[in-house]
Amino acid sequence: MSKKKKGVESNPYLKNPDIETTDGKIYTKRNPALMTREISEYSEKEGLFKFRITSLKPLNPNNKPDAFETEALKLFEKGEKRYSIMKIKMA
Repeated sequence: MSKKKKGVESNPYLKNPDIETTDGKIYTKRNPALMTREISEYSEKEGLFKFRITSLKPLNPNNKPDAFETEALKLFEKGEKRYSIMKIKMA
């Protein structure tokens, strides 16, 4: 949880995402998925890398898995430990 400052969005996927103290300070809840998204956006903006959390049943529709992720997640449910594909570029 962190003190809510200008520009900080409340997480729409959390029930009661903001808490107001008796002295009027407002704090907003931060969950791992939100923090992961924010860190990824920051690192991508800095030209470093990008990552995300996905699921076969995402709460946030923007976290819907792509075809590769869907196939991998289904195999993980069946007990697979790893999944990869190799793309070969033909000249």
